[in-house]
Amino acid sequence: MEANASSSSANRPRGSAPGPGRKKQHGYLLAVIETYRPQGAAGGTGGTLSNEHVLRVLSRRMPVKLLTLDGFDPPEPDPTHPDLTCDARPPCGLRKLGLVRGWLPYVRRQVRAALERHGPPAAVLATTSTVCAVDPMLIGPAPSGVIVQAFENFGALAPGVTWSTRISLAKQAIVRHFSDTHHIRQAEVVSANSEYMAEQLRLRLKISPNRIVVVPQLCDVQPVSPPAASPANTVGFVMRTADKNPALVMALARLAPDLTFRIFGSRPRAPAPPNVEIMGWASDRDRMFASARVWIVPSKWPEPFGRVSMEAQAADRPVAVANTGGLPETVADPRYLVSGYGADAWLNRIRELLAQPEQITLKNGEVVRQRFSKDAHERAVGELLDRLL
Repeated sequence: MEANASSSSANRPRGSAPGPGRKKQHGYLLAVIETYRPQGAAGGTGGTLSNEHVLRVLSRRMPVKLLTLDGFDPPEPDPTHPDLTCDARPPCGLRKLGLVRGWLPYVRRQVRAALERHGPPAAVLATTSTVCAVDPMLIGPAPSGVIVQAFENFGALAPGVTWSTRISLAKQAIVRHFSDTHHIRQAEVVSANSEYMAEQLRLRLKISPNRIVVVPQLCDVQPVSPPAASPANTVGFVMRTADKNPALVMALARLAPDLTFRIFGSRPRAPAPPNVEIMGWASDRDRMFASARVWIVPSKWPEPFGRVSMEAQAADRPVAVANTGGLPETVADPRYLVSGYGADAWLNRIRELLAQPEQITLKNGEVVRQRFSKDAHERAVGELLDRLL
């Protein structure tokens, strides 16, 4: 039975769960995301991959109309997900003070245009930089949700980040007129990518726990070779920003000339010792993780989750990760956690993991693949949608 998208939510208070006998609405879900990158596309990050995974699951339950705001060419229609369609709008094009004045009006203008094209949605879903899209004054009584899987909405309150990152986050808060907390509190449901992030939402943004859904991240990395097939004494590391701690990686390389350190992603600014190989961006994550015997995630800041740690283990590789933020939730073995950032302690752990019996590594890989399985991910995304409709 078809129901009006707005009438059933108009009398339901924000943040409440749907009644057990309430019929599901028909219509479409409007997803407003600044940047969308299909899996394997250049410029993708852990966050863009997580968003894609969520949207693909949602599109199997109801049509999803995706509104992107960075001008990136929309993906080719995917016959396996015909109900996920993308409308890529031109980027805002403003900088500095112009961006401060113009970002929120730009987002609202694009959302209004999408509503005029497609009609009222059954629900609206936004991410960190487009959170103003959930404003009831903009979308009416349609229920709304926000995906928060990083610290963009925390501004200067972001926990444990470096001063450079804190300044960057504060600038983003200024661009969005310090309105993120207000808008997130207006959403009926907030999606977090870890228990750690859920706790931060409760502590720092005062979001009620019954409005938060923790979505286990989907791990679709598969082992392409046993650990012993990787080149001996190789250590993998994925670099994005200075918060990932490339300085420690360089220090480890200088301390251990017998090891080869392979750095994927961004190029570190500091000169690299001769035993560091700069690999660049990799689109095939299965083969990337197979290219090193051990992986390290020595992030200086508390990672909201830690996709590299999860995926490396799923690829049957041991990892050494900083014991901070959401990273402990990603590991199958407490021996994979390293407290502090002393180079000697990290190097000792790396050597222990290089000597770890293969059967332990394989067992841990199976644990991670089950913990972050397709079924676990789809159940949580289903709960997210049920809370919306």
